[in-house]
This record gives sequence, C-alpha cells and structure tokens, in this order.
Amino acid sequence: MNCLEFRRVCQTDPYSRGKRFQEHLHSCSQCKIYFNDVMHFERDLNEAFSIPIPEDLESRIVLRQSIEADVSSRQRNWLFFAIVATFVLVVGLTLLIFKPLSEPGLEQIALDFYNRNNSVLAVSQPTAVESARLLLSENGITMKNNIGKIVYANRCYIREGKGIHLVIAGTNGPVTLVYMPEESVDKKMLFANKYSHGIIAPCPRGSIAIIASPEEDIEKIKSHIFKSIKWV
Repeated sequence: MNCLEFRRVCQTDPYSRGKRFQEHLHSCSQCKIYFNDVMHFERDLNEAFSIPIPEDLESRIVLRQSIEADVSSRQRNWLFFAIVATFVLVVGLTLLIFKPLSEPGLEQIALDFYNRNNSVLAVSQPTAVESARLLLSENGITMKNNIGKIVYANRCYIREGKGIHLVIAGTNGPVTLVYMPEESVDKKMLFANKYSHGIIAPCPRGSIAIIASPEEDIEKIKSHIFKSIKWV
C-alpha cells in the first residue's frame, strides 16, 4: 500500500484494521502524522455530536418565538446569516481536512520503495544473476556486459505497474536498481535525502531508478549500466 492508497482509506475508514493499512501506518512517518490529524478531527466531531439536546427544547423555541414576535427583520437576518456562516465554516474545515491529496512524485515514490525494501540490501541470492537475466529478458532487455555483482533480483510494483528490482554491489555498499517500464520521464531526475541519493533516467521503454548511499557515484553507475544493457 502506497501513501495515496493509505490516505484514501484513512479518509473513508480511519478505524480500518486491514493488514496493509496497519503496516503502512507503522512504517510511514508522514502518513502517521496524517492519520493522527484525522483521528483528532474524528474525536472533535464525536464530541460535538454527543452534546445532549434538552428534552424541552422544542417548547422553549415556540415560547421564545411567541415572545419575540416583534423582533426586527434586521435581527432575524443577522441570526440567519450567522447560522449560514457557521455552516459554511464547518463545511470548509471538513473539506480542508479531507481534500484529496495529489499523488507524490516519482522521485519520492522511488525513495519510499528504497526505504521499504532496504531489508533486501543484506540479501545474497545464489541465483541472482540468472534471475536478473530472465527478468530483463522478459522485458526485452539483454545484458551485453556485466552490470556488476548482482546479489538480488525480483519482480516489484511501482504504483500500479510491474517492474524489476535489482541490487548490485557498489564501491561503498549495495546499490538498488528499479526498472519501471510503465513510468516514462522526459529527462533525468536527481533526488536525495540524508541517508541516500539517486537518479531516475529515461530509457527506450520507461525509466530506471538507481539509489544508493551518498558515497556512491550515481552518475558513474548509471553510465556503466546503460552501456552494459540493450533493449531489443
């Protein structure tokens, strides 16, 4: 479950006990903040609806109307507009809290994928090279030369599209490669945070994201990979 899916569920069913919902809640700090804001609003809303209504409210209203029949039209209009303004304020606040979120950019999606899957960086598959060749071949890609020491290879999903997730040994640590055949970009995109940096580069079909620790030379890795593979 990505951030957009989580927040859609949060808007419609914030009390969901779904496994994917709960896993994302505990793994994404930004979505946890969003969840807490929604729950705070839920509590305020419940408290507002729990205010007891006096049993004799109707008779009080009738009595007051009969006593204040001579109230000027200006006073009545003021009361009416005050009620309307309050209603508009409540609706506006509700829409502000629950307004649909724009989907995060591809750079953030790549970083989120890297953070969610960092456990595989310590994995070493005996058949990773063969698996990588097969996965690339299924996508019309051949390895002309060795792209590096491949230690992990598997299918993955980026947004709603299928992709290929590879991990190769870099100079200073593991390097994550994500081939995204359904995610096209017009030019390369650089991104970084405190613990990693990366690049998304356009290719004949889709794009490739390369993410590693700040010590790795991402441009050099990208150049080597593109020289080592071929689209057929």
